[in-house]
Amino acid sequence: MKFLSSLSDSDLKKKIIENYKEYPEFKQLIDVLQEIDFKFFQLDRFKILISNYIISLKKCNEKSPKCNQPIEGYRSKLIFENNLFFTKLVNCKHGSSTNKKLEMNYQKTDFPKQFLEKSFSDVLDINNKERYELLQFMNEFIKFGSFHQKSGFFLHGPNFVGKTFLTVVFCNRIISLLNKKIIFINVSEMVSYYQNNNNFQHSFLPFLNQLKKIDILVIDNFGMESPNQYFRDNFLMPLFYFRFNENLPILLISNFTLSECINNYIFSSNVFSRKKMASFLKLLNDRLKIFHLNSLITK
Repeated sequence: MKFLSSLSDSDLKKKIIENYKEYPEFKQLIDVLQEIDFKFFQLDRFKILISNYIISLKKCNEKSPKCNQPIEGYRSKLIFENNLFFTKLVNCKHGSSTNKKLEMNYQKTDFPKQFLEKSFSDVLDINNKERYELLQFMNEFIKFGSFHQKSGFFLHGPNFVGKTFLTVVFCNRIISLLNKKIIFINVSEMVSYYQNNNNFQHSFLPFLNQLKKIDILVIDNFGMESPNQYFRDNFLMPLFYFRFNENLPILLISNFTLSECINNYIFSSNVFSRKKMASFLKLLNDRLKIFHLNSLITK
């Protein structure tokens, strides 16, 4: 049974012929399908797939800065392999320029490079209530350019559940749509940089100022570091106070709860030290939205 001749749906056949003329990739696929002897059940399944595919198929005008795809930078591609049909997301013409923008706008990337290729489409199937609320919170920033009554979020949970992955996906989206500059740094590197740079004026101060003024600062593995009192008082707390006062977002990722992270910065049992960190903990609770991720993100 030849594919096109077997279609009784005239509207579907018309759409296929229209796209056959316009998209070389689509033409090549249909040519292959014409040589396949379809069984009825295969044909019915494929008709559903190709109908959905055609609905989502949009052409980008590379001369226009606006991407026409439902998920910016990505288009749906119909594939036939091993006698199976499926769709997957690939870069559209705007997606290639998005990748260049990501490389330019990330001032530092302490995460696997393959995460740069990920988009919100990789986490849209999340059903867990807590994750859904996190995505809604992220979308609020994407829509309005700021977090409502907050200066960022604190995302905690066990190892290997996707905390860093989800945050990078969010940052990729911010760069793509809002063109923000981002530093994504591991907190241990911050401690190491502070402890190993004695030249405050020429080496350390520019680094601190960069962290203070970057559009969005992401600190990964917060609470895993081995800090000292000088790092806390001369680096970490001034950095946070500055960014909160300027309403510049901070995104924290950790394996520990926020109170456990702050306990890591209590270096003596005296009352003043404990009050100081209790006040700092209250500030973080007030300014950051707390989210817990406890199960693996899969796609």
